[in-house]
Amino acid sequence: MCIICLEYQKYRDIADARLMLLRARGEPNDIDKSHLKEIEVQLDSDEKAAKDAGSSNP
Repeated sequence: MCIICLEYQKYRDIADARLMLLRARGEPNDIDKSHLKEIEVQLDSDEKAAKDAGSSNP
């Protein structure tokens, strides 16, 4: 498991995970690009779910 996944699972901090994702994309071959895309999709999904949950609470 990559460090981004470990940190995200531990803290669930979407903003921090996105920053780590951005930085990882700038590093050559540290983390497989397809895995970075998977992380991005998961973050997008989690962020949408959090926004949807927040908007349903009056």
